[in-house]
Amino acid sequence: MTELLSQPPFPYVEEMYHAYWDTLIAHAEPYPHAREFLSILKDGGIRIGIGTDMTAAIQYQKLRKLGFAPYIDFMVTSEESGAEKPHPHFFEICIKKAGCLPGECAFIGDHLKKDVQGAWDNGLYGIWYSRENPPDKEVGFPVIVSYFDFSNLSDFMHFCSSEK
Repeated sequence: MTELLSQPPFPYVEEMYHAYWDTLIAHAEPYPHAREFLSILKDGGIRIGIGTDMTAAIQYQKLRKLGFAPYIDFMVTSEESGAEKPHPHFFEICIKKAGCLPGECAFIGDHLKKDVQGAWDNGLYGIWYSRENPPDKEVGFPVIVSYFDFSNLSDFMHFCSSEK
């Protein structure tokens, strides 16, 4: 943007970065019952990881702000893996850090192609978290859960128990 306006990038780019991210994080609110969901998983002995194309620094700030940090066992970022989702190397690192086989790992995400299809293509269970309706066309890969409400974990827990 600064180049389009014929302005020098410094210090404006850094100021715009902080204006955007500091505001977003300051106003971030967790979905209702999300912490309870993480607590149930944690109490059940399930390792919880974050797989993100965002930078680690921003994700750590978001996790602290939302109160999720105590539940997270590991994180994989695109900057760490050198590739963004759905690249196989990204998911290889997720599996390695999770300490399980691909078929024992579920990847919950909000992006059908990058998160869900990426997980399925790499041997993990892909679960789509969305407040939208299921896709209205064939997507070419399973959509296990198109929507679940954190206050009612039956869909997710049923999926986990039936797939073992």
